Amino acid sequence: MPLHRKLRLETKAAHDKIELDSIFSYYFSSDLDGEMLLGILGEIYILYFPWQQSLNKFHNVFNLPEFMKIDLGVDLLTSLVPQVKLSSAVPAIPIHGIESYIGCVYVLQGSRMGNGMIYKRLLKNPNLPQTLLVYHKKLSYLQAGISWRAWMEKLERFCLEQNLDENRITQGACECFELLHLHFAKNKQSIPKLNLNEPQAK
Repeated sequence: MPLHRKLRLETKAAHDKIELDSIFSYYFSSDLDGEMLLGILGEIYILYFPWQQSLNKFHNVFNLPEFMKIDLGVDLLTSLVPQVKLSSAVPAIPIHGIESYIGCVYVLQGSRMGNGMIYKRLLKNPNLPQTLLVYHKKLSYLQAGISWRAWMEKLERFCLEQNLDENRITQGACECFELLHLHFAKNKQSIPKLNLNEPQAK
């Protein structure tokens, strides 16, 4: 079975869990407003700031190709949510070796690509100021100028050439998804829900 199919099949349940039971479920609410979106961006920043530092470090330590370096948009988040304080209570990114690094990058690169769909959805929401959509807009751009399919082909070729353990890669991806869910589901209640449960004014 090709690596991309193995990863997709074995991470599907974890991926669906994040979409349905985390702060990201608010993306699909018609009541999503600017304050709520800022809350979501703040929680993303709290986790991604230390994760970006670790990703940069391990990319250099493992001397990996440039296409396997990922930008989580932390600098942009810093300007959007400057009032948010970082926390030491976030889970560390689960990188234990090259395979787990690749598993994490698979998850996070897929998340980058998914921002295109989210951005288009947010554009249709009249409650959101356009200035708050810049993160999802930027992250939806193709990193390294290649499509997801082309990126995945390069990744599979690299893993084959290096004789890497696909089970460890998949395990790393699953663990990454689980920690993403742990953080973003735990903090779901911290997002302001201004009018979610109030009846519409007549």
